[in-house]
Order: sequence, then structure tokens, then C-alpha cells
Amino acid sequence: MHRSLVLAATFLTLSCSDSTAPTSSDSPLAALIPIDFEQYPGPDGMLGTRDDVRLPGCPGNTGTCVVTSLSNEFESVGVMFENWFVTYQHGDNPNNFSNNNHRACAGSDPQPLVRLRVPIFGVAVTSLATWPVRLDAFDTDGALIGSSFLPHPNPGCLGSCPQVHGIVVFDSTVPIASFRLTNVSPGGEFTGGCVDNLILRPSQN
Repeated sequence: MHRSLVLAATFLTLSCSDSTAPTSSDSPLAALIPIDFEQYPGPDGMLGTRDDVRLPGCPGNTGTCVVTSLSNEFESVGVMFENWFVTYQHGDNPNNFSNNNHRACAGSDPQPLVRLRVPIFGVAVTSLATWPVRLDAFDTDGALIGSSFLPHPNPGCLGSCPQVHGIVVFDSTVPIASFRLTNVSPGGEFTGGCVDNLILRPSQN
């Protein structure tokens, strides 16, 4: 497991600082592509600059709502989303990710996928799920490179299971062209669920 990915995902999850501030060379985010779903690149095509476009909240900044679907908002940094959307949860909801109110949530049909237009050798993402989560990574031909698994501390629970935060990480020696996330429940596998703080590593080092 690549240590920089875990450090970066933890840093982004715990940080409450302005994510548009410049990243120092000794930051865990240096040389990585961090996406926290609070904003997407503006006219300059880069993340973390002052022209980033911030995503809105719900009307009155209360409650929970879908604020936008995701497709090509992050194309300038090499990331495309298929059948994903962004939701907003106001305030100190226990299901919030710790550093922000926006999250990316997967649809169910067609199969949600994240496509990578630049060579990526590592993926880390913070998951909020009721069931164990599996990340499947694919090469440019659509063949499975491998999988990474995030277990649930109470995998046998049924009914009202607690949602658990966790970071799922996948490293590869060949470029990752796409990946998907799958919930693995006692009754079978299904898509859906929400994530935040996506970290991509474009270097093999």
C-alpha cells in the first residue's frame, strides 16, 4: 500500500482548511490529485486555484439534497464520472464526512464508473457505507487489474447496520484506466453508497 495515498486521504479527511490554498511541497497532497467534491476546476483547468467553481448547498443551506450530477466537471484534471452525483448534507449530521458537506454518490444502473484520462497508478477514497466495500481497478482494455477491500467491523449485521467511514486504497504497477466501487452485502453485491476525498496518484514512485 502506497503510504502517500493513505497520508493524503487522511490529511484531506481531517483538514478543515481552505482547500483552494496552495499546497506546499511537503504536504501529503503534493504531486497527487485530490478531489474533495466541494469545488471543481474553473477556467484555468486546475484544482486548488482561486477560480475553482464551488458547488452550492441546498436551498437555505438546510437538509439534504442532490446538487448536481457528475460527468465532465473534472475532465481538465483527467477524471470523468459515469452515473455519479453530488449530494449536500447540512450541519453536523453524523453521516457527514468530517471536512465538508458535499459527497459523491453512485447511482445503480447503469454501473457507475470513474474513468481516468491520465495515467494513474494509485487510488484512495474515503467511503461511508453500511456494507463492506470493494474497489475494482481496470486497465485500458477493460480487464481487471485487481481489487482492494474495505471490511466492515460488523460484517454479519442485518437490518439497521451502522455506517462506517474508512479509506480504501488500491496501488498498481500498470496504469489504471477506470475503477468502480461495489458494496458487498450478505444478500449480494450492489452499487450505490457515497464517497469523499478521492486521491489519485499519477506517478509510480
